[in-house]
Amino acid sequence: MANEPWIFVKYGKKEHLQKLQLGQLYCGTTKYYRDMENKSMSKGRGDRYEGCRVLKDVETKIDGIKMPNASEVLIARNIDDITPIFCFSWYCEKDFIQISANKYKFNLSEKHWTDILTNFGNYALVIYNTEQNNFIRTITTYFKKKKINVIAKPIEYFDYSSSNRNWYSKYKDGDMNLLFMKDKFFCDQHEARFAFDSIFVKKNNTHISFDTNINFSNVSFLCPVQELKERNCLWDSCQSLLKFI
Repeated sequence: MANEPWIFVKYGKKEHLQKLQLGQLYCGTTKYYRDMENKSMSKGRGDRYEGCRVLKDVETKIDGIKMPNASEVLIARNIDDITPIFCFSWYCEKDFIQISANKYKFNLSEKHWTDILTNFGNYALVIYNTEQNNFIRTITTYFKKKKINVIAKPIEYFDYSSSNRNWYSKYKDGDMNLLFMKDKFFCDQHEARFAFDSIFVKKNNTHISFDTNINFSNVSFLCPVQELKERNCLWDSCQSLLKFI
């Protein structure tokens, strides 16, 4: 299927990715990413709309007197601001170009690679998606055994500059799927994430770490982002697996 993930990639510092390769998930919160943009005054890793309902051109009254419409109103739930999220990139068939019979190469915009190197780090942990070693299933199964529900899926991107509110109308209040919505400005990041239900980041903390002790070394590899950008890969039809060479 066109949207079925071929590989997952986490970008960052080499030493942090080595910990992930051995099963440590370091999770942030929506508030952390909102604060990041508000402090840096630039979009990238930070996003001031993260986890928010974004309303445009909102009618405003004070003591019953109509005032000029508010250009923008952001609404965030307290519980979402302490819900751990783990972000990574999800690449499908459409993100590659076929250059020979079974050889492929990334087919991504230059903006994608520039954003990664500018905002996330110069190393990549590539995790293969195989039937035997499925990254998402392995993580969700681990937490299910601990009675922690985990939602895992790619981000949906919407035009937050529009005053049309229909783009979020399909989500009811309290729906965790709101944590999987972002402004289309970020669509080049190809983001997916885990969101953890019923476990929260402690007050005044911005992150939480989970040590699963799951070793992904046999289904992953580390390399510099610039190297990943240029590497070719082979499609192994027997295993339905993309292998970098």
